[in-house]
Amino acid sequence: LLDILSNGGNPQAIQKHLGDCFNNVIRLQYKKEEKALSTPELKEFEEILRVGGDLWQLNWKKGSASKKLAEKYCAGQSDEKQHEWFNKLYEEWKKAPFTKFATGMYSKAGKEYIPFHEPYECKGAVEAWLRNLVKHHNETMVRKLSIAKFEADHWHEKPRHKWLFDFSAQNSLTASFTVWTEEVEAQFEALAEGNETAMKDYLKMYDERLSHLIDLVLGKLNKMERVKVITLITIDVHSRDVVQMLIDRKVQDNEAFDWQCQMRYYWDKEKRVCATKIMDSTFHNSFEYIGNTGRLVITPLTDRCYITLSQALTLKMGGAPAGPAGTGKTETVKDLGRGVGIPVYVFNCSEQMNVESM
Repeated sequence: LLDILSNGGNPQAIQKHLGDCFNNVIRLQYKKEEKALSTPELKEFEEILRVGGDLWQLNWKKGSASKKLAEKYCAGQSDEKQHEWFNKLYEEWKKAPFTKFATGMYSKAGKEYIPFHEPYECKGAVEAWLRNLVKHHNETMVRKLSIAKFEADHWHEKPRHKWLFDFSAQNSLTASFTVWTEEVEAQFEALAEGNETAMKDYLKMYDERLSHLIDLVLGKLNKMERVKVITLITIDVHSRDVVQMLIDRKVQDNEAFDWQCQMRYYWDKEKRVCATKIMDSTFHNSFEYIGNTGRLVITPLTDRCYITLSQALTLKMGGAPAGPAGTGKTETVKDLGRGVGIPVYVFNCSEQMNVESM
């Protein structure tokens, strides 16, 4: 805390503390001073890092942004010469001083980079710009989700197994969940209109989507993409099981308990609000960036915990999961937080800690 307060005017010195200030942001990408970027290739490289970050763009392999840049400016030269040219360019770029404008953020988990919707200037009192950085990164996530949901409505043009690579893990998951909720409720309407096989037909289509994701995992993916796809499969398997349960129990309308007790996502594009509903509890997504993290396999016990904890939150009460150590009590609460985009802070409390000190 003292280090942050004493170096408030130097954003680079605060980079190492960002992981403690945010749920899943480990560092920011900053712009370089334009005067120091004297050549077109340096400016182009700066733009590459603004859009894609340095985690995957610097990898020297076929199709990477760094290789394409070298091929553009060193056409006809050997791979070794191109690599040498790129290394010199990177060293030159590193010498340029940073500005106070942040252009993106890196996740603590899953090696993901999210470019901001517009550069954010880290100036003024450190507590003020850190607070405003939270709002700025929330706004970025809202805008990206809005685009992801719009494009998810057109999966017939660009299927989901291709669409998911255009967005972050968090937005891919939220948009997919929102579409699933809309589609299941559309099947209830079809059942009410007399189409008795509506839900069974939907289950077949959902199995198809799931098999496409499984094919992706069996193929060639980088670490970030693999974590994202596996997380989607984890949630998709539970969603498919829910649809199967609705068929087995012959649930006919969306007011039934078996449907109401599920975690359901609703997107309001006019207000740009994503509401998560469980029973009569409604939470507005806080759009806290949760990174590219795995999610828990949802069991019947997890479902019961979600219902109980969400009811407790709605009634402004506490929830107290009890059980032996290492059985997933904390992880379940953290996973519920990820589901509704709310940051979760874990305190290891000693017996001396009371309500007042919290």
